[in-house]
Amino acid sequence: MENQFNLSTSEGFSKAFESFTFLKSIGAVIELKVIKQTRSNQQNRALYLYFNFVAETLNNHGLYFQTIDLFSHPLEMQWDKDLVKQFIWLPIQKTLFDIESTTKLTTTDINTILDVLTNHFAKLKLSVSFPNQFDYYLKQIGY
Repeated sequence: MENQFNLSTSEGFSKAFESFTFLKSIGAVIELKVIKQTRSNQQNRALYLYFNFVAETLNNHGLYFQTIDLFSHPLEMQWDKDLVKQFIWLPIQKTLFDIESTTKLTTTDINTILDVLTNHFAKLKLSVSFPNQFDYYLKQIGY
């Protein structure tokens, strides 16, 4: 018996109704769980492209990643997508949602984190747009 149903389709709703009818007939006790829609593959690619955009913007404005080397000396290096994810995105994600992995984020979660970053970057007079198909098209035609 299928135990996961997409109630937004008539087929999914019908299958759920059939299962509930059967379970009722045998006197079963059931537990329902709502599963949030996580991001799509396209959204995943856009998220990592956004990490690249952030890295490029920070580097182009001389705002480099700073750390300490093995000898306790300050060390500056250019941002890359992995540093952006690890030291900018994930701390916000963990604070807001207590979620460790970006694969568990919903589209709403991503939009909330983007709002936080957009506001922060605006205070630094920086603008980093989340990738979209229209921007990609404009870039392709050289606009």
